[in-house]
Amino acid sequence: MKKLIVCLMTLIVLVCTGCTINLPKPTEKVVVPEFSDEYLIGISSGGGYGDYYSSIPRRVIVTTDKKVLVCAPSLEEVAAHMLRTDDFEVLAVLELTDEQYDNILKGIDREKLFKMTVEPDNGVCDGDSYYLYLYGSENQIVKRCGAYMPKTAKFMDMYRAVNSNLPKDEINRVMSEYIDRVIEYENSLSVDE
Repeated sequence: MKKLIVCLMTLIVLVCTGCTINLPKPTEKVVVPEFSDEYLIGISSGGGYGDYYSSIPRRVIVTTDKKVLVCAPSLEEVAAHMLRTDDFEVLAVLELTDEQYDNILKGIDREKLFKMTVEPDNGVCDGDSYYLYLYGSENQIVKRCGAYMPKTAKFMDMYRAVNSNLPKDEINRVMSEYIDRVIEYENSLSVDE
């Protein structure tokens, strides 16, 4: 009888003090959307260090017909220093080689990427953010996957598969020409005032 009273009192104390048993949370089933037939994968860069112009965000979209869309905010937004990273326009369309496209295709798994949780390394003081974009059936972004200095190895493998197979020299040329146009546009605004 004493044991029963002690057990009940202990239970009452635990309940009254808010102590709970950590039960596992039910796992949520992730519903994978229908992916775009046109946009295979997107990758972002820019928006980081350097002067204002070198920090302009850009997004590169790899299409299923082996093209690369180089995208950035509109000239008006950049000149007004209003960089909304969700409103991009296509600056140029470049071509991928068969080998580059095949390497990207082999290196990514859109379903796994969609379900993936990417862990950041917040202990790094001077790092970069890495993001991949998945597109739905209407070519809308259905997931922005990545983090600041990601620790998730499978994500970084996919990121590298995309990034290392892009025509970087051509993309940099497009962005350099775009920055020249931004500066020219800003200068025309100064003259008009």
